[in-house]
This record gives sequence, structure tokens and C-alpha cells, in this order.
Amino acid sequence: MLRMSERTIVYNRKGVPLAELSVQMVRGWKLERTNSAEGGAFEIDASATTKELLDYGNFVAVWSDDLPAWAGVIVPPRIWSVDGRTMVSLKSCEHLLSFRVTGTNDEIEGTGGRIFAYLLNAIVSRRGGESLPLVVLDETKIVHVGREVGKIYHRENVFNAVNALADEVNQFWWFTPELQSNRLQFVANWQARRGRKWDNRLVEGSEGSNFA
Repeated sequence: MLRMSERTIVYNRKGVPLAELSVQMVRGWKLERTNSAEGGAFEIDASATTKELLDYGNFVAVWSDDLPAWAGVIVPPRIWSVDGRTMVSLKSCEHLLSFRVTGTNDEIEGTGGRIFAYLLNAIVSRRGGESLPLVVLDETKIVHVGREVGKIYHRENVFNAVNALADEVNQFWWFTPELQSNRLQFVANWQARRGRKWDNRLVEGSEGSNFA
């Protein structure tokens, strides 16, 4: 877990900025292949905010000069304590897919990237653009490499389905928070590898220069 004090901004469900908060943000992640939608939390003086600002479904983004941007959606529990402090819980932006289900008897074959793009496009085509209003599918961020698989989906949680697919084909997915005309959006990524590969190795007992 990393504790940090940076620009923390709340956005509504359409990505419109509502307010900047002065908080200590705690966020975490796991070094795993599948995306576990790690979350975060922050505590704030109740007098400095409102229940409407911290409404479930609103987004909180952390913008940093030193680390990648991070964004999460406000989820239960949201605790209003007797001492005037409020604890707000978050799930990372990938958690948006856990609120959506696949179609009925959706059958598709292809690479992991092709199936990932199909699942996201299918959500939008079934319910219109408002189904995933902040998610941007940029084909340049989707790789179509690796072995092909065949899948049949029947009213499955999309988040679980995408995680299982990534695990099966040994690839990675995530959402990248960005600003477009000062509105928050999430760019979908599907890649064969996430992060950077270093040639350095950890060497027990050596000085601190030999690490990746």
C-alpha cells in the first residue's frame, strides 16, 4: 500500500469534475496477471464535503507527477463517524465492468484482445453509449497476439469474464484514466505484457543498485 498526498479530484458519473479534495489517499495494487480491481480509501473532515459529493458511483482520481494516474469508483461502505470524520471506500476503475453482464449465449472465437474488445463493444451495442459512458476503446491499445480460444458467455459478470480470459491466455488488461476536455475517461488496454522488463537482478547482500 502507498500513502500519498497529491491532487485528488471527485468526478460525477459522466466524468465532470465536481471538487478537489485535500486528503491523504491510500491506494493499493497487486503484482498479478489478472486484474483484481484493487481499491483504495481516504478519510476526510465531514464539514469539508457533502453526501452528494461522495455519492456512490462518483469517481475519485489521483493525479501525480511521479506515479501513473489512479482512479476509482466510490462504493460501500462509506462511514460517517461520530467524531466528524468520513471514511470513503473505493474500487479501481476496472470495477466498472463488475456492474455489467454479457449477453445471452454470446459465442466468439479469437485472440484474447479480440474477445476483450468484443465484450466491451457488446455492452455498448446492447444498451447504447450510456452503458459504458466513460470507457474508450482505442484499437491501438489492444494487441491481437497469442493463441486463439473459443468462448461462450451467458449472462456472466463481465469483470469476472475478462479476468478469466486474461488468465487463460496469459495476458493483461487494465483501464488508464485520462482527461478529455477536462472530463474523466478510461482508456481500455489489453497487452501481452504490462510494465517494463529490466535486465537487473536482485542480489542478496549487495548494494541497492542491483534491483529492478
